[in-house]
Amino acid sequence: MNTERLADLIKTSGKTMEMFAENLPTKRVGDPDDIGKFVKSIVENKITSLNGVTINFDMGLSHYIL
Repeated sequence: MNTERLADLIKTSGKTMEMFAENLPTKRVGDPDDIGKFVKSIVENKITSLNGVTINFDMGLSHYIL
């Protein structure tokens, strides 16, 4: 996610956000608004089948690594 912490980590590594994003399957860094949109869609659609699941907002990185 595009947060201050990630920006600081990238800056200290000498890379840019674009260089970091190139290593992600989606080729883009997620935005906190992405999480808000996801939660909104669950609430508005009254999704009841999500019980005890972990949802990774890492732009596909965890799937890519596994």
